[in-house]
Amino acid sequence: MKTTALALAVCILSLFSTTSATAQKEFVWDYYKVSIELPDDFKVTKNTDNEFECEGDGMQLYMYVFDDGDVTLADMNKATRKLGRDLKFEMKDEHYELDYNGFKGEYILGYKDGLQVMVAGLINPKNATNFFIVIIFEDGDHVAQEDGIAILNSLEAK
Repeated sequence: MKTTALALAVCILSLFSTTSATAQKEFVWDYYKVSIELPDDFKVTKNTDNEFECEGDGMQLYMYVFDDGDVTLADMNKATRKLGRDLKFEMKDEHYELDYNGFKGEYILGYKDGLQVMVAGLINPKNATNFFIVIIFEDGDHVAQEDGIAILNSLEAK
């Protein structure tokens, strides 16, 4: 019994260490001093005052910012759903709330042209900086939603 329990514990620990062994790399949006952690195969393709774009194996990320201190959380959530409709993608689910590292908002999941898409709208209640983030995954990526949530949760003001 002790041997079986020990073997099970070793298996569980190795599973966690394998899962967390995926290398991450911190990227910083220079103008806004916002960092985001992405898989280490990602490369920045654009880093300007208004846009931050990067891509990795089977995934692209696009961040677009606008400053408007009058935008409320309700406004941003409504705008995120509208963006999903305007992009004309088939929504997989409704919407999910986000509240992490000082950023608040929501994300929606869907499909467009055979690709899985995550659209998020976030505000930083401490300042006027607001973001739309679009993450595009190759269709068939069964962990895409978890990857996207991990990416969104890694956002941090620097």
